[in-house]
Amino acid sequence: MSTTKAKPSESELVARFNSILIEQLGIDENAITPDANIETDLGADELDLVELTMMAEEEFGIVLDEDKVDKIKTVDHFRTLLKSTIGI
Repeated sequence: MSTTKAKPSESELVARFNSILIEQLGIDENAITPDANIETDLGADELDLVELTMMAEEEFGIVLDEDKVDKIKTVDHFRTLLKSTIGI
């Protein structure tokens, strides 16, 4: 039995990642824009970023490169890393 999750479409990825942001950061969906800075605009601290990464890895059944995660600044950067890691 395989534990690999089905590859999401780009719109599914965006919706699922937005849900993670809303749940973890307690923010309104309207605050989430591609150019929103995860720390300064959405209020995430270092622990939030670690938890966002862990939640995304679990949600999408992937492992993200820590060096690349450390360079994430915006929502779009995070989505781009997710897409490239998943292969969509």
